[in-house]
Amino acid sequence: ESISAHVPMLVLPYFADQYENARIVSSSGSGLHYDDPVSSCTAFFLSADIENFLNHHKSFSSNCKRLNKKLKEAGGADKATKCIEEYVLNFRGHQPTRRLMSNGVDFFEHLLKRCDTSSWRDMSLDNSFRDSFRALSFNKTEDLDQLNFNLT
Repeated sequence: ESISAHVPMLVLPYFADQYENARIVSSSGSGLHYDDPVSSCTAFFLSADIENFLNHHKSFSSNCKRLNKKLKEAGGADKATKCIEEYVLNFRGHQPTRRLMSNGVDFFEHLLKRCDTSSWRDMSLDNSFRDSFRALSFNKTEDLDQLNFNLT
């Protein structure tokens, strides 16, 4: 929507693929992002980013226009919708697998750490994905009882 309207984005990712998508927004010149918005998005930096958008609106907007043109040339929303529908129609399921990201970090552990509730405990790599979930426990606050998350 932002690209179609030629409006730059300020992305504050929170979970999973949002972090990579945020980096893509910045690298494409169609906006800015924070790697860790919880700790680094202060009023000062947010204000500076908004000022950056206002001072360089023409550049950000032209990058959005360029991306919008490429998306339309690729078939736009209609083609994307058909591709997704075809994929879902033919999807036969998959088994959870452990795969390493390019930096050698286990993908599932990476996703789980992004949801950190400050109670993360390292899990050995030889645990299955399901066993990894069984090993998690979450603490809401110091005053609340510990909530154990168990899968059956």
